[in-house]
Amino acid sequence: MYMMPIGTRLIVLLVTIGLITGLCGAARADQPYLLGTFTDPDGNPVDGVIVPPSPPPPGYVPSTVQAPVPQGAKVLDNVPSFTWAYGCSAVAAGMMMGYYDRIGYDKMYTGPANGGVCPINNNVWSASHAECPFVASHMGVDGRNVRGHVDDYWISVDNNSPDPYQTGGWAEHSPLDCTGDFMGTSQHKWNMPDGSTIFFYNSNSTPANDVTWCEPGNRDGCHGMKLYAQSKGYTVTANYNQYILGYKSSTAGFTFQQFMSEIDAGYPVLIQLEGHTMIGYGYDNTNGAQTVYIHNTWDTGYDTMTWGGSYSKYGYGPMKHCGVTVFHLAPVKVETPTFSPTAGVYYQSMNVTMNCATSGATIHYTINGSDPTESDPTIAAGASILVDKTETIRLKAFKSGIIASDTAVGSYTMKVRAPVLIPSSGTYQRGQNVMVTCETTGAEIHYTTNGRDPLPTDPLVGGPIAITQNCTLKVKGFKTNWTNSDTTYSFYTMYDLVDIKAVKGQSDGVTIRCAGGIVTSAIGDTFYIESPDRTTGIQASMYGHGFTPGTNVDVVGTLRTINGERCINALNAYVMGFGSINPVAMSLRDLGGITSSYNPTTGAGQMGFSDGRGPNNVGLLVKVWGQFNPVNSTRFNLTDGNESVDCIVPSGVIINPYWQYLTVTGISSCEPDQSGGIRRVIKVASQDDIVSARGAMISGKVTTASNDQIVNTTIESAHPYTCNLDQTWSFTAPGGTSRVRAHFVRAQVQTNHDYLYISDSTGSTVQTYTNGNNVYDFWSDWVTGTVMRFRLVTDSVFTCWGFQIDKFECQTIAVPISGAAVTLTPGPVVTASRGDGSFYFDTLAAGNYNLIASLAGATVSPSNLTVSVGEDEKASNEDFECSSTRGSIGGKVYINAYMTAVTNVQSPHPYPGAYDNTWTISAPAGASQIRAHFNEIELESGLDYLYIKNAAGADQQILDYNTPTYDWWSNWVDGNVLQFRLTTNSSNNRYGFAIDKYDYMYPTPVGGVVVSVSPGGLSTITTKDGSFLFYGLADGTYVLTPSLLGRTFTPASQSIVLSGNSCQLGVNFARN
Repeated sequence: MYMMPIGTRLIVLLVTIGLITGLCGAARADQPYLLGTFTDPDGNPVDGVIVPPSPPPPGYVPSTVQAPVPQGAKVLDNVPSFTWAYGCSAVAAGMMMGYYDRIGYDKMYTGPANGGVCPINNNVWSASHAECPFVASHMGVDGRNVRGHVDDYWISVDNNSPDPYQTGGWAEHSPLDCTGDFMGTSQHKWNMPDGSTIFFYNSNSTPANDVTWCEPGNRDGCHGMKLYAQSKGYTVTANYNQYILGYKSSTAGFTFQQFMSEIDAGYPVLIQLEGHTMIGYGYDNTNGAQTVYIHNTWDTGYDTMTWGGSYSKYGYGPMKHCGVTVFHLAPVKVETPTFSPTAGVYYQSMNVTMNCATSGATIHYTINGSDPTESDPTIAAGASILVDKTETIRLKAFKSGIIASDTAVGSYTMKVRAPVLIPSSGTYQRGQNVMVTCETTGAEIHYTTNGRDPLPTDPLVGGPIAITQNCTLKVKGFKTNWTNSDTTYSFYTMYDLVDIKAVKGQSDGVTIRCAGGIVTSAIGDTFYIESPDRTTGIQASMYGHGFTPGTNVDVVGTLRTINGERCINALNAYVMGFGSINPVAMSLRDLGGITSSYNPTTGAGQMGFSDGRGPNNVGLLVKVWGQFNPVNSTRFNLTDGNESVDCIVPSGVIINPYWQYLTVTGISSCEPDQSGGIRRVIKVASQDDIVSARGAMISGKVTTASNDQIVNTTIESAHPYTCNLDQTWSFTAPGGTSRVRAHFVRAQVQTNHDYLYISDSTGSTVQTYTNGNNVYDFWSDWVTGTVMRFRLVTDSVFTCWGFQIDKFECQTIAVPISGAAVTLTPGPVVTASRGDGSFYFDTLAAGNYNLIASLAGATVSPSNLTVSVGEDEKASNEDFECSSTRGSIGGKVYINAYMTAVTNVQSPHPYPGAYDNTWTISAPAGASQIRAHFNEIELESGLDYLYIKNAAGADQQILDYNTPTYDWWSNWVDGNVLQFRLTTNSSNNRYGFAIDKYDYMYPTPVGGVVVSVSPGGLSTITTKDGSFLFYGLADGTYVLTPSLLGRTFTPASQSIVLSGNSCQLGVNFARN
């Protein structure tokens, strides 16, 4: 036989095995492949026997002929006959695993060859008979495209050098995937030369069961076979090596009788020779011949040898029969059948599909509660059973020669789907129709409005239910032989539509929709609305409303009387448009007016004043004049000789103790007095609503200096651009830039086919360019902020040159500075600039004055101003500019107001065929997000589509609802514009869609918020537009924190790093 000299081989194979103790000796003449005798953990002597690679002898011509098996012989079918591939022991083990794969253990081989079933030989992988991926995986073989066993471990026969993956510096393949991997064959880490495998035998010839104590020095080949089977999900019930009876004159050992029993039981056995491993798959004991049928790992035919004898072939050998490796798997069981869909609760009759993963298995089923037998009805794998009532199906799969599957139990409960109420709970106009839908076909829906769960005897839903009174509507579905649905319920509060001029005539506790009002003032969560003719006004309260003066709103809510003043506790408010309204000028004596149809029992009307004159004006926006008298930090008093009235101011409004005479704009209101009645007050919204009316006045602003900067940067498309393109480029200006614009060297974009969208950092489109003519040397529109985005969208029809930008103009406009000290002399009088940069000195005598502004870390220009004023003269625009080598931090405080606006956007009903139309909804400029509410939508699924797009025309949502869907909201879309494009085919037109309202998020400025910065202890108050700025700050890290009594902010604070005279704007906070 072809193999290296024994002495050389033993030098190569001798290893140090950490877990083995008591090395008893080296190889002996009667056992040339004995590595040594060791002592196991129990003190028993164990022989470690090396099986070398044993490739085919030189010149060997493999046999491929399967001669007929003689009568009387017993052989196992389906045992593959593999030729040698990188080690005989791994090949013999591969043949055993292949046998199991072919008799039902179909996870042993999962490759593409032979339809996923282990081939009967390895010719399919290599005509030269040198490859068998089942035994030694190899890149490029059997569809493998990554390294495998051969690539990582093999160099050449008997090579004992470090493996290629160790010298090549790559990780060995994972997971392990062939018999050689698990058996340690050829692996340097297991101290095995290329092609070799080690097996351990008890020296006393008893079975050596699943040897693991030899690790980590060596891997026993039989244990590796177990690991391979386990990796495929199978249970090994026996695996051991054993010398045969009589080997080394032993009186114990594995016998031919045991071998025959293994074959009779369906188990092949590895036949171990001195220097070679084969697989025994049959026997013939006619006349006591003790013939073993083998596959020798060298050809695809078969051969025989005598049990306990020696094996020779073509003059090679003899190789003495020394032992066996016995390997058993637990019986395989047919896979448990499956249901699709799985068992559970369902709301429609359906077909349940049955399957079984075991090929060739037959599925039997029952619905009477008993386990299926082979005499029960069958159903083909992939076939279905109609389930139209509650029932339990049992499945069991059978296959000849394999244990029957476990019983699969599928309990299907058919239940009526809970009905859906459209619209659901809420506040609606009296007479609102509520639609009731149910997914379960054939179900009857019954309803109640008295709070009790419906019964089959209650009224049957036959169409929309008109709700005329406040109630709880409950609905429930019923169907014969089905489980009743859950009860669905909604709370409905009804309102009447009332014009604002009649709203105060309603009683307290009544829910109404007050229509036709215009917002005149907003103070925190309170706002006031007024009729356009300025005759009626009323207070409304709604948390986080975000309304600003001039917004036309309908307010839905419940009427109350608070502190003598009628108000609406708002549940919802709908933006109806925009307008304006001016205050009503009146004397203090005329504030409040007389009582207006007041009913103290119901609260209807509006309390007035016993000394009132003229119509009641509580709730109106008014303008009054009077002499100033301070009261405290939140109110001051006005007196005009006939009447004295307190003016109440919100946080952030500064009361100047030097005021003398004032003009005040505010809301005519009232508050309880000590006698149990009410007294007149004016509610002031902002600092700008208070104007000094006596004495000279000097005012101005403190701002940063404005400047321009050119940044040379090139942005350009491909020339020409391609069809069906959607590409975006961005430019970011230097910090502190307030607005930016781009200079185009050249632009050409096919008219009305391709579009270049210019947008800001939020994605809001500022300019849309589409011009098929070449245009040269022009500037874009200004974009607010530091970021410009350019999005080029093209169709499939034309291409043009595109665009090229060579530079950007970055402009820093004057930014208001708060907290600058402004000193007026003579006096001296010192004031601080407000959040909008403004300052003023009023109630001054006529004369000449000098103004000086100062700010830490800043240079102020001019250094001083000389101003002359006459009696009651107003001198304005006395402005200062600050420049600094230091940094600044600025931002805004706002509230993300959630607003709802009424609209009427709808397709034709039904829409026509071959239709393509686009509708647009626009929220006010500055809205950050928008979404639409659909009363109803129905399209032909897969053929007709409604595309919901943003302002740039990019798809945000694509709808093709095949069944009518009601009361449904679209997703939120960034920006203030929604586009709806409906495209249809030429057939089966449906309802289309109808949109009745839309929501939008609007960042409404919040004034009067104290913003502090630390370290330094500086603070300022946000202006009416919510802005603030800290100027002249040294380099360093600062923490900014906003505060307002009873409010929280997101984020609660922000940390800002200033470096190199940087200007950090956009440090914004949202009031919660």
